[in-house]
Amino acid sequence: MAEALLSFGVERLWNLLVRESEQFQGVEEQFDGLKNDVEMLRCFLEDAEAKRHTSAMVRNTIKEIREIVLDAAAAIFKPTCGF
Repeated sequence: MAEALLSFGVERLWNLLVRESEQFQGVEEQFDGLKNDVEMLRCFLEDAEAKRHTSAMVRNTIKEIREIVLDAAAAIFKPTCGF
């Protein structure tokens, strides 16, 4: 009886692990893509700041992009906690 219960538990745990691992497929590629996008936006910000735009709309857009880049960079390079 105990052996059958243990076997059932192991099978259920295995199925759960398989389902959970499927959620992480492709995450590394998406992460790398996000890092590339952040780097491209950083370059854009450097170029935009060098030009010292006088348009309020352009300055505001640059400010908003900077905030997005900083948030994304913080999420990407945030130290992960160990289990």
